[in-house]
Amino acid sequence: MSGIKRVILFGIGDLAMRIAVELQHLALPLELILVSRNDSVTAQASLISSLKPLNRSKGSQSLSYLQESSQNKFISSKKLDLFDTSALETFIRQHPPDLIINCASLLSPWFYSQSKIKLWRELGKVGFGAQLCAQLPPILNLMNTLHTAGISSPVINCSFPDVVNHILAKLKLSPLCGIGNAGMLSRVLCTRMPDSDIRLTAHHALTQKLLCCTQTEHLDAYCHIEINGEIQQWSALTRDTPPMMRNAQLNLLTASHATDIVSALLNEKTILKSSIPGPLGMPGGYPCMIDKNGLRLQTCQHISQSEAENLNLNSAKLDGISSIDHDGTVNYTENFQKSLPDVLGFLAEPLHPNSSLQRFTQLEACLNHA
Repeated sequence: MSGIKRVILFGIGDLAMRIAVELQHLALPLELILVSRNDSVTAQASLISSLKPLNRSKGSQSLSYLQESSQNKFISSKKLDLFDTSALETFIRQHPPDLIINCASLLSPWFYSQSKIKLWRELGKVGFGAQLCAQLPPILNLMNTLHTAGISSPVINCSFPDVVNHILAKLKLSPLCGIGNAGMLSRVLCTRMPDSDIRLTAHHALTQKLLCCTQTEHLDAYCHIEINGEIQQWSALTRDTPPMMRNAQLNLLTASHATDIVSALLNEKTILKSSIPGPLGMPGGYPCMIDKNGLRLQTCQHISQSEAENLNLNSAKLDGISSIDHDGTVNYTENFQKSLPDVLGFLAEPLHPNSSLQRFTQLEACLNHA
């Protein structure tokens, strides 16, 4: 399997499966290992392996498998709990990856919007910071394990990267980057202006509002957009763009952005310019470039790097995040604290990363009794 790039994908939720399907279409020899503690991981791998692209044979009306997409694609699975540190380290040592993608979380970001339970719906309205304790524990244990074992494989974290990656950076455990969010916004603009130099700075807290609402003028000040060196406003650029549905179908756009990043990281001939969330442990999303030299931030003409960072830190307040201390402790805004239902008041307390799993256990108990 010389020349094959090995990717380990943690999680088998909706986003993970969409990414796995997208990776099937990459013109790149690839071994993909799906990893989950769920019993269905083997069945999911079997499903993904059957979705290889088809093409018509030359001079024939019949469909046949593409040589590169079928014979050079290998899909397998592993049942493994991300919190089983010993088993996790052993597995990664036995299967050294070229790239790790983490989609594992303790709670689907979309579950609250589909629930008929009032408390679930209220949780979804107070800002995504309320679900931080569900997004942080799996990637925290993964990064801790890699660090302790001295494994330096690059990691893409898909679970709330705008905040989680910055928390992990405080602990010197930062993943390489995230996907989606600012990248989704950038991708929308790139499809409309494919030959333009688009540099967009924006935080996760803005993504759904900008993509799914018709009146977005009040959010223009929270994001910075430069197109060919000129400052532009999101509301003006998308005035004639129909809003998207605010549901899990947005994962289609996130998965496409993930594939853009994976392709650029694994193929030295590919150059990607896109906005990326949580790059190198930064808070929020920034314009970046990925090429044979790796990932690096791109500069803007009308905003400095420190100003861009402050813009994202201010935007994080829309997710309920007030600040993050040097030890990774997260502090919540006053508005967030006041908006919480009484039974979920504990979510307003400062959260240290090492307490995130315990906090989720408390949250889960409250939601299960609602």
